[in-house]
Amino acid sequence: MKETQALSAMPVRRVVFCTYPGLYSALLLNGLLDMPGIDVVGIIASTRILSKRYGYLRGVWHNLRHSGLRYLLFQAYSTDLFHLLQPFSRCKSVTGHARRHAIPVFKTTDINAAPSVDFIKELDPDIILTGYFNQLVKPLVMSLARLGCLNVHPSLLPEYKGTDPVFRAMQNDEPEIGITVHMLAETFDSGPVLARDRVFLQTGYSVLHYYVLSFRRAAGLVADSIGRLEAGETGETQSGDGSYQGWPTRVEVQRFHRAGKQLFPALAGYWVLLRSSADIA
Repeated sequence: MKETQALSAMPVRRVVFCTYPGLYSALLLNGLLDMPGIDVVGIIASTRILSKRYGYLRGVWHNLRHSGLRYLLFQAYSTDLFHLLQPFSRCKSVTGHARRHAIPVFKTTDINAAPSVDFIKELDPDIILTGYFNQLVKPLVMSLARLGCLNVHPSLLPEYKGTDPVFRAMQNDEPEIGITVHMLAETFDSGPVLARDRVFLQTGYSVLHYYVLSFRRAAGLVADSIGRLEAGETGETQSGDGSYQGWPTRVEVQRFHRAGKQLFPALAGYWVLLRSSADIA
Protein backbone atom coordinates (compact mmCIF):
# COMPACT_ATOMS: atom_id res chain seq x y z
CA MET A 1 0.00 0.00 0.00
CA LYS A 2 2.75 2.46 0.98
CA GLU A 3 4.70 1.57 -2.18
CA THR A 4 1.62 2.24 -4.33
CA GLN A 5 1.09 5.61 -2.64
CA ALA A 6 4.76 6.52 -3.15
CA LEU A 7 4.56 5.69 -6.86
CA SER A 8 1.34 7.68 -7.31
CA ALA A 9 2.97 10.69 -5.60
CA MET A 10 6.05 10.51 -7.83
CA PRO A 11 6.18 13.39 -10.34
CA VAL A 12 5.96 12.18 -13.94
CA ARG A 13 8.55 13.84 -16.15
CA ARG A 14 7.94 14.38 -19.86
CA VAL A 15 10.92 13.10 -21.83
CA VAL A 16 11.79 13.62 -25.50
CA PHE A 17 14.15 10.83 -26.56
CA CYS A 18 16.64 11.59 -29.36
CA THR A 19 18.39 8.64 -31.00
CA TYR A 20 19.51 6.81 -34.12
CA PRO A 21 17.11 3.85 -34.21
CA GLY A 22 18.73 0.45 -33.71
CA LEU A 23 19.26 -2.28 -31.16
CA TYR A 24 20.95 -0.11 -28.51
CA SER A 25 18.35 2.65 -28.66
CA ALA A 26 15.53 0.07 -28.56
CA LEU A 27 16.96 -1.40 -25.35
CA LEU A 28 17.27 2.02 -23.74
CA LEU A 29 13.74 3.00 -24.79
CA ASN A 30 12.37 -0.30 -23.48
CA GLY A 31 13.90 0.47 -20.09
CA LEU A 32 12.59 4.03 -20.07
CA LEU A 33 9.04 2.90 -20.82
CA ASP A 34 9.18 0.54 -17.84
CA MET A 35 10.56 3.21 -15.49
CA PRO A 36 8.13 4.85 -13.00
CA GLY A 37 8.06 8.64 -13.22
CA ILE A 38 9.17 8.80 -16.88
CA ASP A 39 6.75 9.54 -19.71
CA VAL A 40 8.37 9.39 -23.16
CA VAL A 41 6.23 11.91 -25.04
CA GLY A 42 8.16 12.07 -28.31
CA ILE A 43 11.07 10.63 -30.25
CA ILE A 44 13.55 12.43 -32.50
CA ALA A 45 14.87 9.76 -34.89
CA SER A 46 18.09 10.72 -36.65
CA THR A 47 18.31 9.73 -40.32
CA ARG A 48 21.85 11.07 -40.62
CA ILE A 49 24.77 8.84 -41.57
CA LEU A 50 28.09 10.58 -40.78
CA SER A 51 26.91 13.94 -42.19
CA LYS A 52 23.57 15.61 -42.79
CA ARG A 53 24.78 16.22 -46.36
CA TYR A 54 24.96 12.48 -47.08
CA GLY A 55 22.17 10.17 -48.09
CA TYR A 56 22.11 6.56 -46.95
CA LEU A 57 24.26 5.13 -49.75
CA ARG A 58 26.85 7.89 -49.65
CA GLY A 59 27.11 7.60 -45.87
CA VAL A 60 27.57 3.83 -46.07
CA TRP A 61 30.21 4.25 -48.80
CA HIS A 62 32.25 6.71 -46.73
CA ASN A 63 31.99 4.41 -43.73
CA LEU A 64 33.14 1.43 -45.81
CA ARG A 65 36.14 3.34 -47.18
CA HIS A 66 37.24 4.53 -43.75
CA SER A 67 36.57 1.52 -41.51
CA GLY A 68 36.27 -1.45 -43.88
CA LEU A 69 33.72 -4.16 -44.53
CA ARG A 70 34.04 -5.93 -41.17
CA TYR A 71 33.21 -2.74 -39.28
CA LEU A 72 30.33 -1.99 -41.65
CA LEU A 73 28.89 -5.44 -40.84
CA PHE A 74 29.26 -4.69 -37.13
CA GLN A 75 27.16 -1.55 -37.56
CA ALA A 76 24.62 -3.48 -39.61
CA TYR A 77 24.25 -5.99 -36.77
CA SER A 78 23.06 -3.21 -34.46
CA THR A 79 20.84 -1.46 -37.02
CA ASP A 80 19.70 -3.02 -40.32
CA LEU A 81 20.03 -6.68 -39.29
CA PHE A 82 18.32 -5.93 -35.98
CA HIS A 83 15.38 -4.35 -37.81
CA LEU A 84 15.20 -7.34 -40.17
CA LEU A 85 15.12 -9.90 -37.34
CA GLN A 86 13.25 -7.81 -34.76
CA PRO A 87 9.79 -9.29 -35.51
CA PHE A 88 11.14 -12.69 -34.39
CA SER A 89 12.88 -11.42 -31.24
CA ARG A 90 11.63 -10.25 -27.85
CA CYS A 91 13.15 -6.80 -28.30
CA LYS A 92 10.85 -4.32 -30.03
CA SER A 93 12.37 -1.64 -32.26
CA VAL A 94 12.12 2.08 -31.53
CA THR A 95 9.32 2.44 -34.09
CA GLY A 96 7.63 -0.67 -32.68
CA HIS A 97 7.64 0.84 -29.20
CA ALA A 98 6.38 4.13 -30.63
CA ARG A 99 3.43 2.46 -32.36
CA ARG A 100 2.54 0.41 -29.30
CA HIS A 101 2.60 3.42 -26.95
CA ALA A 102 1.31 6.05 -29.43
CA ILE A 103 4.51 8.10 -29.18
CA PRO A 104 4.99 10.62 -32.02
CA VAL A 105 8.22 10.20 -34.00
CA PHE A 106 9.97 12.97 -35.95
CA LYS A 107 12.67 11.91 -38.43
CA THR A 108 15.40 14.42 -39.22
CA THR A 109 19.00 14.91 -40.31
CA ASP A 110 19.19 18.08 -38.21
CA ILE A 111 17.68 18.37 -34.75
CA ASN A 112 18.54 22.07 -34.67
CA ALA A 113 16.48 22.95 -37.76
CA ALA A 114 13.17 24.79 -37.34
CA PRO A 115 10.85 21.79 -37.94
CA SER A 116 12.61 19.78 -35.21
CA VAL A 117 12.51 22.73 -32.82
CA ASP A 118 8.78 23.18 -33.44
CA PHE A 119 8.16 19.45 -32.83
CA ILE A 120 9.98 19.57 -29.48
CA LYS A 121 8.32 22.82 -28.41
CA GLU A 122 4.88 21.33 -28.95
CA LEU A 123 5.76 18.37 -26.70
CA ASP A 124 6.73 20.72 -23.83
CA PRO A 125 9.41 18.41 -22.33
CA ASP A 126 10.88 18.42 -18.85
CA ILE A 127 13.89 16.44 -20.12
CA ILE A 128 15.56 16.04 -23.51
CA LEU A 129 17.50 12.78 -23.51
CA THR A 130 19.98 11.72 -26.18
CA GLY A 131 21.28 8.18 -26.42
CA TYR A 132 23.06 6.59 -29.38
CA PHE A 133 22.46 9.91 -31.14
CA ASN A 134 24.76 11.17 -33.89
CA GLN A 135 23.95 14.88 -33.88
CA LEU A 136 25.21 17.81 -31.77
CA VAL A 137 22.36 19.49 -29.90
CA LYS A 138 22.71 23.28 -29.91
CA PRO A 139 21.71 25.72 -27.13
CA LEU A 140 18.34 26.66 -28.65
CA VAL A 141 17.15 23.05 -28.48
CA MET A 142 18.67 22.56 -25.03
CA SER A 143 16.70 25.56 -23.77
CA LEU A 144 13.42 23.77 -24.55
CA ALA A 145 13.73 21.32 -21.63
CA ARG A 146 12.57 22.67 -18.26
CA LEU A 147 14.76 20.45 -16.07
CA GLY A 148 17.69 19.87 -18.41
CA CYS A 149 19.20 17.86 -21.24
CA LEU A 150 20.93 14.53 -20.65
CA ASN A 151 23.06 12.18 -22.72
CA VAL A 152 23.85 8.49 -22.27
CA HIS A 153 27.45 7.69 -23.22
CA PRO A 154 28.93 4.14 -23.06
CA SER A 155 32.20 4.94 -21.30
CA LEU A 156 33.45 6.22 -17.97
CA LEU A 157 33.76 9.85 -18.92
CA PRO A 158 35.96 11.80 -19.36
CA GLU A 159 37.80 8.80 -20.83
CA TYR A 160 36.79 7.54 -24.27
CA LYS A 161 34.70 10.39 -25.52
CA GLY A 162 33.63 10.20 -29.13
CA THR A 163 32.49 7.39 -31.37
CA ASP A 164 32.66 3.70 -30.45
CA PRO A 165 34.17 3.92 -26.94
CA VAL A 166 33.67 0.20 -26.29
CA PHE A 167 35.83 -0.71 -29.29
CA ARG A 168 38.51 1.70 -28.06
CA ALA A 169 38.48 0.32 -24.52
CA MET A 170 38.77 -3.27 -25.76
CA GLN A 171 41.43 -2.21 -28.25
CA ASN A 172 43.50 -0.87 -25.35
CA ASP A 173 42.89 -3.95 -23.13
CA GLU A 174 41.07 -1.97 -20.45
CA PRO A 175 39.77 -4.04 -17.51
CA GLU A 176 36.41 -2.23 -17.55
CA ILE A 177 34.16 0.07 -19.51
CA GLY A 178 31.14 1.91 -18.23
CA ILE A 179 28.01 3.88 -18.89
CA THR A 180 27.70 7.58 -18.01
CA VAL A 181 24.73 9.93 -17.91
CA HIS A 182 25.80 13.55 -18.18
CA MET A 183 24.41 16.98 -18.96
CA LEU A 184 24.57 18.07 -22.57
CA ALA A 185 27.08 20.77 -23.40
CA GLU A 186 28.13 22.67 -26.51
CA THR A 187 30.71 20.01 -27.37
CA PHE A 188 30.24 16.25 -27.47
CA ASP A 189 30.49 14.22 -24.22
CA SER A 190 31.80 17.12 -22.13
CA GLY A 191 29.00 18.10 -19.72
CA PRO A 192 28.83 17.49 -15.95
CA VAL A 193 28.31 13.87 -14.90
CA LEU A 194 25.19 12.86 -12.95
CA ALA A 195 25.49 9.05 -12.82
CA ARG A 196 27.90 6.27 -13.77
CA ASP A 197 27.98 2.48 -13.74
CA ARG A 198 30.97 0.21 -14.32
CA VAL A 199 30.98 -2.80 -16.62
CA PHE A 200 33.88 -5.22 -16.20
CA LEU A 201 35.29 -6.81 -19.35
CA GLN A 202 35.77 -10.56 -19.73
CA THR A 203 37.41 -12.49 -22.52
CA GLY A 204 35.24 -14.17 -25.10
CA TYR A 205 32.63 -11.42 -25.46
CA SER A 206 32.19 -9.06 -28.40
CA VAL A 207 31.95 -5.28 -28.66
CA LEU A 208 28.30 -5.75 -29.57
CA HIS A 209 27.65 -7.74 -26.39
CA TYR A 210 29.01 -4.95 -24.19
CA TYR A 211 26.97 -2.29 -25.96
CA VAL A 212 23.84 -4.38 -25.37
CA LEU A 213 24.79 -4.80 -21.70
CA SER A 214 25.51 -1.07 -21.28
CA PHE A 215 22.36 0.28 -22.92
CA ARG A 216 20.24 -2.31 -21.12
CA ARG A 217 21.42 -0.79 -17.81
CA ALA A 218 21.15 2.84 -18.85
CA ALA A 219 17.47 3.55 -18.08
CA GLY A 220 18.01 3.19 -14.34
CA LEU A 221 20.87 5.70 -14.49
CA VAL A 222 18.67 8.10 -16.44
CA ALA A 223 15.95 7.88 -13.78
CA ASP A 224 18.56 8.46 -11.06
CA SER A 225 19.93 11.48 -12.95
CA ILE A 226 16.47 13.01 -13.34
CA GLY A 227 16.00 12.64 -9.58
CA ARG A 228 19.28 14.47 -9.00
CA LEU A 229 18.20 17.32 -11.28
CA GLU A 230 14.91 17.58 -9.40
CA ALA A 231 16.90 17.82 -6.15
CA GLY A 232 18.82 20.79 -7.56
CA GLU A 233 22.07 18.99 -8.31
CA THR A 234 24.10 20.19 -11.29
CA GLY A 235 26.43 17.22 -11.72
CA GLU A 236 30.15 16.65 -11.29
CA THR A 237 32.44 18.57 -13.62
CA GLN A 238 34.56 16.21 -15.68
CA SER A 239 38.16 16.33 -14.45
CA GLY A 240 40.89 16.70 -17.06
CA ASP A 241 40.57 16.46 -20.81
CA GLY A 242 40.15 12.69 -20.91
CA SER A 243 40.46 11.17 -24.35
CA TYR A 244 38.54 11.51 -27.60
CA GLN A 245 38.67 9.14 -30.59
CA GLY A 246 36.91 9.07 -33.93
CA TRP A 247 35.75 6.14 -36.00
CA PRO A 248 38.19 3.19 -36.13
CA THR A 249 40.21 2.94 -39.31
CA ARG A 250 40.34 -0.13 -41.52
CA VAL A 251 43.84 -0.94 -40.20
CA GLU A 252 42.73 -0.64 -36.57
CA VAL A 253 39.83 -3.00 -37.19
CA GLN A 254 42.17 -5.53 -38.83
CA ARG A 255 44.56 -5.39 -35.86
CA PHE A 256 41.66 -5.77 -33.45
CA HIS A 257 40.54 -8.92 -35.26
CA ARG A 258 44.06 -10.35 -35.48
CA ALA A 259 44.38 -9.90 -31.69
CA GLY A 260 41.52 -12.39 -31.28
CA LYS A 261 38.91 -9.78 -30.33
CA GLN A 262 35.37 -9.77 -31.70
CA LEU A 263 33.28 -6.92 -33.01
CA PHE A 264 30.21 -9.13 -33.20
CA PRO A 265 29.40 -12.81 -32.69
CA ALA A 266 28.62 -15.29 -35.46
CA LEU A 267 25.05 -15.14 -36.73
CA ALA A 268 23.89 -17.94 -34.42
CA GLY A 269 25.44 -16.17 -31.44
CA TYR A 270 23.87 -12.91 -32.51
CA TRP A 271 20.46 -14.55 -32.62
CA VAL A 272 20.94 -15.88 -29.07
CA LEU A 273 22.05 -12.40 -27.92
CA LEU A 274 19.06 -10.79 -29.62
CA ARG A 275 16.62 -13.27 -28.11
CA SER A 276 18.05 -12.77 -24.62
CA SER A 277 18.83 -9.03 -24.81
CA ALA A 278 15.70 -8.05 -22.90
CA ASP A 279 16.89 -10.17 -19.95
CA ILE A 280 20.50 -8.98 -19.79
CA ALA A 281 21.18 -6.84 -16.72
